[in-house]
Amino acid sequence: MILIFIAISCHNTSESSDVLADVSYEEQAMLNLPHKQKNVNVVERKLIKKGNVSFEVDDLKSTTKKIKTALVKYGGYIAEEKSEKGYYRNDVYITVRVPNASFDAFLGEISKGVKEFDEKNINVSDVTEEFLDVSARIKTKKELEKRYLQLLTKAKNVKEILEVEKELEEVRSEIERIEGRLKYLENNISFSTLKIKFYKKIEEKINEESFWGKIIKAFKNGFDGLKSLFLFLITIWPLLIILSVIYIFIRKKLKNKTTT
Repeated sequence: MILIFIAISCHNTSESSDVLADVSYEEQAMLNLPHKQKNVNVVERKLIKKGNVSFEVDDLKSTTKKIKTALVKYGGYIAEEKSEKGYYRNDVYITVRVPNASFDAFLGEISKGVKEFDEKNINVSDVTEEFLDVSARIKTKKELEKRYLQLLTKAKNVKEILEVEKELEEVRSEIERIEGRLKYLENNISFSTLKIKFYKKIEEKINEESFWGKIIKAFKNGFDGLKSLFLFLITIWPLLIILSVIYIFIRKKLKNKTTT
């Protein structure tokens, strides 16, 4: 009985070794990752904050200055800035990047004095799992790169060298792609993005007693009258149809009498 048990144990151990041999080097590296990397709960959460706000102000210059002062205070910077002049109002658009830890404080700072937000939208995305996955994949790919470099030194002929170099090039290309994604995540985790839009309404004052003022007023009155007429015609469209039918009927009757 003891001999049979030992034989079975050895057989199971042999099968286990064969299975591990069939597992790719990359998969084995993934299995050997530290437990701390696998367990998302023990890692600091990786959050990406993005938001946009829109509000009316009394002075565009003072608001712009307030935003720039707050950026210096909280260690942020301007990613994009533009202004637009319209007929009824002037708009300013500023996109800022603020350290994640200071996002709420910065938003509170620039919100002082704002009576009402036309729009206020803050979005928080948890990318902890993706961050850990990308980090683990980079580690695995670099281990695979080392393995190919070792194989390259052991290559016996040109054919083997070319085959290993081809695989090595693909692995390095994959490493660059994954590292690019990791840098993107790190940047957006470290710095939150806030799109700020603020505007000032324009009240154009025209001297209506002047010649040009009277002309502009006449144009406005004419346009308002045309608009009122159009709305009135839309309102009585059933009556217009009935009158049109009556007109056509009477006209045909008169035409028939004339012919007769």
